[in-house]
Amino acid sequence: MRKRAPWLSYGIAAVCIGAMLGLRRVLQPWLGDHHPFLTLMPAVMVSAWFGGLGPGLFVTVVGTVSAWTLFGDVPRGFVLDSPDDYIGFCFSIVGGVTISLLNHVRIRAEYHALDRLAQVKEARECLQIEIIQRAKQHEELLLSQQKLLEARKMEAVGRLAGAVAHDFNNLMMIVMGNVELAETSLPQNAEEQAYLHCIGQAAQRAADVTARLLAYGGKHYTRSETVNLSQLINEVGSGIREWAGARIDLAVIASHEIWPIRADTGQLKTILLSLAANACDAMPQGGTLTIEASNSTIGQPTGTYTAEIVPGEYAPLTVRDTGRGIPECLMERIFEPFLTTKEFGSGAGLGLATSFSLIKQFHGYVRVESEQDRGTTFFVYFPRSQTPSDKSEAPPNDTDIPKD
Repeated sequence: MRKRAPWLSYGIAAVCIGAMLGLRRVLQPWLGDHHPFLTLMPAVMVSAWFGGLGPGLFVTVVGTVSAWTLFGDVPRGFVLDSPDDYIGFCFSIVGGVTISLLNHVRIRAEYHALDRLAQVKEARECLQIEIIQRAKQHEELLLSQQKLLEARKMEAVGRLAGAVAHDFNNLMMIVMGNVELAETSLPQNAEEQAYLHCIGQAAQRAADVTARLLAYGGKHYTRSETVNLSQLINEVGSGIREWAGARIDLAVIASHEIWPIRADTGQLKTILLSLAANACDAMPQGGTLTIEASNSTIGQPTGTYTAEIVPGEYAPLTVRDTGRGIPECLMERIFEPFLTTKEFGSGAGLGLATSFSLIKQFHGYVRVESEQDRGTTFFVYFPRSQTPSDKSEAPPNDTDIPKD
């Protein structure tokens, strides 16, 4: 309900006065000079209903004077003829004022109720906004807690894997050393040479697994140097094209203006080869493997996937395949060690876990998008290097292999 403009309210009042006088003129043949204020009350009620106190009093005063002037005995000095006329006059004034006041109170009550209703509506909207914000904050808090627990779990598993791998590596060195001594002490054509060769191959595979565990646990030596990511993926891409075969269409996209990054060249090749190998395994019937390097500036977080990325300049490495995709139930666990979807004996399940650990050592971030039967895309964000020097840096002390 909106407040009416004053001119409209008083315009309605003037129309009511005209209608009142016109009706009284129609009734003039039957009433004569008696009851000049008979039609005043309906006009007051209508004008006061729409306009309130002001228009109601306006009709009361102007309508009474007009009715008295037109239908009363004016030449005798506005003296009414009978007591009934006095009663009608007083009733018109008192009734008009009373009706105007009552409608004024009614209108004020309606406006007050509308104001309270607007306040309640505004408070409800504010409450809804606050509830949504609190729910969003609660969801973000749960997500942060989940990521923190996951990070702590991965850190604990990494420390355990590194410690176990260190001891296991020492045992493998003893086995391999004794195998070499046994091979040199026996004739080349001895039957035992075949058994020793099998033992040596198994020990070497165990040593490779140990090296991956050491890298995953952060106990592997890495050196930091300025790396041209564009040149690196072109070099590795030629090797991938050879062992991937004709069933895989390899596309390498990289310009010469890619920002340099600080990392270990050998470990970067390990990361890229591991991602490419997983992509090829996901396309047993063939498909397209795309390796791309680009520049990207990350601003303030705009979604859940950028919430943990520090704003800054990055050189993202993208590895995209058109394979079968990763099941949704495994998306949260793909970087766990020994988790694999391959057949038994086809892999140790350390490729992604090792790559994830190495990326974190290079202060990078990983984002994964996958859709069933549509393919998987890995986005690896490496911070842009601001120091163009190629001088290698020693690893921090906390990555040294613990001494027994």
